Amino acid sequence: MSGMRGLLAVFAALILCPLGWSQDPSTTTSSDPEQIFKLASDAYARRDYATAESKFREYLSLKPDRPEAHYNLGVTLVVQKKTEDGIPFFRKAISLRRDYANAWLSLTDALITVNKLDDALTAANDWEKVKPKDGGPALRRSMILSRQKKWDLALLEVQDSLRKTPDSARAKYQLGQVYEGLRQDDNAIQAYRDCLGIDPKYFRAHRSLGDIFERKSQLKNAVDAYQSALALEPTDAASFLGLGNAYFNVKQYDQALTYYNAAVQASPKWATAHTFLADTFERLRKYDSAIESFQNALAIDPNRVDALSGLGRCYAAKGDKKAAQDVVTRLKVIDPKAAERLRILISGS
Repeated sequence: MSGMRGLLAVFAALILCPLGWSQDPSTTTSSDPEQIFKLASDAYARRDYATAESKFREYLSLKPDRPEAHYNLGVTLVVQKKTEDGIPFFRKAISLRRDYANAWLSLTDALITVNKLDDALTAANDWEKVKPKDGGPALRRSMILSRQKKWDLALLEVQDSLRKTPDSARAKYQLGQVYEGLRQDDNAIQAYRDCLGIDPKYFRAHRSLGDIFERKSQLKNAVDAYQSALALEPTDAASFLGLGNAYFNVKQYDQALTYYNAAVQASPKWATAHTFLADTFERLRKYDSAIESFQNALAIDPNRVDALSGLGRCYAAKGDKKAAQDVVTRLKVIDPKAAERLRILISGS
């Protein structure tokens, strides 16, 4: 559902970012709390998050009772992937201003991101008590239930959210996610298109359309959707991966290589991207390159079964049965059935 990347877009849109300094903010010093707050906001706007964090902390040492500063510091920590560290600042902002809707939203999203689903559910329910007409709490409950794969209940919650906020692109997107979970792809497609009707720049909706079209082997529709996502978010690794999958499925392996390589470049620590790149090299019988990519995937996730199986296949294809057998031995501990399949393949090679 809403992963870290998606949540960052929400946080980035909500933070206060006053501009207009005539001198370089990173070199400006001041003891005036309001100037420090402006310096912090300006640093955030320039994506200098380390400076923004430092300045918001400095401001809070002087003015500890301003909820916006706690909230902004929490957001700044989240965009630096310090989500756990940001959560207490959202809670503090709420304790200082109980009706602070953005802080409730950010707190709940952060708790979902770190998979503290019970805490997230409590936060959503508390938020609803304060803002009963807000669609946000029901939307977050739907996200939580989706994580738990309770799709029917997730559908009821997102429908409740849409009754309260019918023009919410985020809720329309979540509706699409739930329909995908229910394997109702036609309904999901309509929900994503409704989302884009509200907000054409909602890149995750474009990407999700691409995912559905890729599964349906509709190459042109999938490519168009993924390219639309990348036009909005040029470094989105998942869209590159989807494009690779679309071309792989129709055996256009050279095209697939291009996009899997792009996915690896965009997200070097994503084992899936390395594995799919390796699979494509294997199909092209470029076994040395495949072995290298499978090993890259296993350096990130040593127990990844498809990468181990592929590595064993490539060793067998090269005639290195000892190396292949070593992979079988390693795989037995993780997945005995996969190890047996690989053993049979090696025996027949």
